[in-house]
Amino acid sequence: MFHSIRTRLAFIFLCFFLLLESIQLTSIYLFIDQAYKQQKETMMLQAFDEINDEEIEDATIYEDIVAIMQDYEVTSNLYFCLIDRSSDKVLYSTNESIRDSVDFTHVNDDKYDEEADPVTVEGYNSNHWLALYRSILTDEHCYNTIIWTCYEAEFNNTIWGILPILLLTILVSCVLSAILAFPFSNHIVKPIRRIDKVAQRIARQDFSSDLPLPKSKDELFRLSENINLMSKQLEKDMNTLKDINATLAKDIDEKQRIDKMRREFLSNVSHELKTPLAIVSSYAEMLKYEGEHIDRDEYLEVILEESKQMSQMIGKLLELSRLEHATESMNMVPANLSELTESLLDTRKLLFEQKGLTLTCKIEPDIIVNADEIYLAQAMSNYIANALKYSSENGTVTITLEKKEDNAYFSVSNPCTPLDDKDLDAIWESFYKTDKSRTKDNKDMSVGLGLYIVKTIILAHHGSYGVENLPDGVRFYLSLPIKYE
Repeated sequence: MFHSIRTRLAFIFLCFFLLLESIQLTSIYLFIDQAYKQQKETMMLQAFDEINDEEIEDATIYEDIVAIMQDYEVTSNLYFCLIDRSSDKVLYSTNESIRDSVDFTHVNDDKYDEEADPVTVEGYNSNHWLALYRSILTDEHCYNTIIWTCYEAEFNNTIWGILPILLLTILVSCVLSAILAFPFSNHIVKPIRRIDKVAQRIARQDFSSDLPLPKSKDELFRLSENINLMSKQLEKDMNTLKDINATLAKDIDEKQRIDKMRREFLSNVSHELKTPLAIVSSYAEMLKYEGEHIDRDEYLEVILEESKQMSQMIGKLLELSRLEHATESMNMVPANLSELTESLLDTRKLLFEQKGLTLTCKIEPDIIVNADEIYLAQAMSNYIANALKYSSENGTVTITLEKKEDNAYFSVSNPCTPLDDKDLDAIWESFYKTDKSRTKDNKDMSVGLGLYIVKTIILAHHGSYGVENLPDGVRFYLSLPIKYE
């Protein structure tokens, strides 16, 4: 029942109101009779001051006093008795029966003085009365005055008269308080509910909603403002954390990829060296133990060929190692890629003619890029070497250099069997060959590092590379940002 702040606030509000009403009733019960009695005493003293006024003339004193007494009898429910002190004759009395029922015999003459206060006396019906005994002195007369009132009966009649109204008022107030407590508490809790909803969204990492700020700059205003600031900071921190996680995931993927490449590299090197070493070892043993019965020249030729292949492979590995360390300190200068391409083709035209291949060139002049000419020439040479090695006989090799938007685009197209889809990405890794069995003939001395070297060099130049199948062959390409003056 009290799990809701709204219900608790309404309950507290109602209890507080009931407490106030209880304090009020207790105060009335404890102090109202004394207050009423004091009011009556004050009224009696005020009435005496009026009938004892020095401005009243002695000749008309009796008539004036009686007039004042009669007025108070009507308005204040006070009773008067005026006595001639010298003769003890009652000159005026409000009500003889009431006066006779009040015991005044205990009051001595010395009570009739100017400093006397009202006293409590017993009256009829066992009620307490207030009586004031004072003397009025003039030049010719001395009067004893008694003013009395039945304050207890009046008080009881008044209380019992207003008690039903008082109780009804308290009951109506309680009902109204109970009715108004819920709207009042709802008004207080409403911004807290908004804060709760936004806090739940923040807990679900939804930072799209801001809390409306209250008009009054109170505690709820500051709380709403701080939650909005917290939401923005959390959103910023979450985005930063996501970026860091994405970078970390990328680094982990890259590390895993490098580890995989390292394992494959070791495996490939072991595999590539194992076969020629076995052949060299076998042929050397045959020469040692069967030298007189075999063709020594043939065996030596095989040993030399395998040694040459291992030497070539080790050279490629050393070249790759130097390249991977040198990419961080390449000498990047403006280079005329058009002149570099023409120079490479001039030194290789004879090779194309010897293989019966037709070479077609489309080179735009004066294409300038930022590059290390030595390494860039090596990457372009590997493309050209692949075209020489794998082109179909009597085919046409097309080499193109042109501008595409803000990039220099170099491509080598040659006729051959198109690559499988699975090989289009894999051929850029080290030691990868489309011939998985890695069988060799006397003409193919490839170790699968040429395209990996191209990839390493072009990435160091902040360029891009790739390969695509053509209807009758493949096209290898690379792209570098053009340098403008």
